[in-house]
Amino acid sequence: MEVIILIIACSIEEMHQINSFVADKLAIVHSCQPEQLPFGARQVKDLAPSDELFKEYREAVHRETFTSEWFENIYVPKFLQDLSTNQNARIMLDNLCKVSYEQNILMGCFCQDSRQCHRTIVANILYGMGANIRGNDERWKYQYNLYNRFMMQNRLHI
Repeated sequence: MEVIILIIACSIEEMHQINSFVADKLAIVHSCQPEQLPFGARQVKDLAPSDELFKEYREAVHRETFTSEWFENIYVPKFLQDLSTNQNARIMLDNLCKVSYEQNILMGCFCQDSRQCHRTIVANILYGMGANIRGNDERWKYQYNLYNRFMMQNRLHI
């Protein structure tokens, strides 16, 4: 029997439903109460939006200006910029890429629509890095390349 090892990006709700799946469960959420996390999940804030970006996102939702265009043109670049300057996030991404061939990993957050969620951006970066992953979408190359461009810019400013 072949063992399939991979990373799956899902919602927290889906994480609750996948209890029989043996995996390291990472809640890449900005904030949550411990009782909101699925059993065995741990919160990883380094792969979640910054306080500033989360506030900007919530304001866009409340103003009803949160659209696909807003997500792609404002949220995605800011999130990738934040990740590229966060040393802990870069280490976590490298580690997740390495262990993606050794253990199952579920990455979840509270967003219902994965197309407009940072978990998909993280999955796309990991896919671009060579991780064994399910859940990437057609935007992976653009998001991965933009992340790398921010990484290069940050190295030049150190």
